[in-house]
Amino acid sequence: MTNSERIFISPLETLEILLELGVWVEVSTPLIPGVNTAGGELEKIAKALAGLQVDIPWHLVRFVPEHRMSGLSPTAPETLRRAIQIGRDAGLRFIYTERLLDEAGRQTLCPHCRSPLVERRLYGLVEDRTRNGQCPNCGASLPCVWR
Repeated sequence: MTNSERIFISPLETLEILLELGVWVEVSTPLIPGVNTAGGELEKIAKALAGLQVDIPWHLVRFVPEHRMSGLSPTAPETLRRAIQIGRDAGLRFIYTERLLDEAGRQTLCPHCRSPLVERRLYGLVEDRTRNGQCPNCGASLPCVWR
């Protein structure tokens, strides 16, 4: 097969296919100042994800410059907070922040009663309160792949 014969599938189309096949999907987006944090880029991503499925977990990753990108600034906490709101406004129900010293951004809350279900440290699990894929507080069924 030559390069001109290859079929291009966009990342969004790939997500659609995975979801149709029943694959659990989570999306991580590094928030890089000056690259994807302005001009409506985050709104486009959030709307596209919510258009596929509002239960797709969206991980917002704080950019920390290293090596070849050391001339850029790290993602400001305010930018992460704004991105969380953008995701909520789009209808996403599970939004997480990474590499930010903010415990609330690393919690999974029940989308029905807002009680904490899963608490994480910066790099690990603290507690998982879910029971058989349900909220122990209100009994709501929770989307995920449960062990």
